Amino acid sequence: LGSVGRPSAPQRRCTARAVLRSRPAVMTSPLEFLMEELTSDNPQQCIQCISRLRVIGLALGAEKTRSDLIPFLKGEIEAGKFTDEVQVSVAEVLGSFSEFVGPSSEAHCLFPPLEALCAVEESTVRDQAVASINQVGAQLSAAQLQTHLAPLVLRLARNKDWFTPRVSASGLVALAYSACEDAPAVGAELREEFKALAGDDSPMVRRGGGGGGGGGG
Repeated sequence: LGSVGRPSAPQRRCTARAVLRSRPAVMTSPLEFLMEELTSDNPQQCIQCISRLRVIGLALGAEKTRSDLIPFLKGEIEAGKFTDEVQVSVAEVLGSFSEFVGPSSEAHCLFPPLEALCAVEESTVRDQAVASINQVGAQLSAAQLQTHLAPLVLRLARNKDWFTPRVSASGLVALAYSACEDAPAVGAELREEFKALAGDDSPMVRRGGGGGGGGGG
């Protein structure tokens, strides 16, 4: 009788859940969850978080993935927030991320963060970024490649600040050039830049240019 009026264990659990639901959410969106997880000092935790990007993309929907998630990743990469291991993981996931950004006509939105990764110092990151750009690019039409990939390759090839973007450009010229049959002016630009890569001052760039591709270094 002394327990009359005291809620049972199931009632307490229900009350607790109701209280939790009534609290302002600490993280109100999948993107905020990702941001919070990536603040960890533990690289393995960050890598695990990146491995769940597909789940986050699915939860956000294609439009918000394009407008919010992809620019966020680009910004974090450019700000140097990720370790080499995390950057490799980002590059790998983005290579097979096209279905989460909408129809194939939108897949080029994955290029900006991958382009940023093409410029980093660590060769394993660049290699994976180049591979992923080629993987995404294989799904695009010739017109899309002319519009989105060819300018990307030219930007990398013409970057004189550091040799790493030019190394990466060598691994992307072939796909971009293959789409320029009906765009001879763009094709001519790509040919000239490829010749320049083959004669670059940096041995690593020359090796990539002379070998017809590859982001290694």
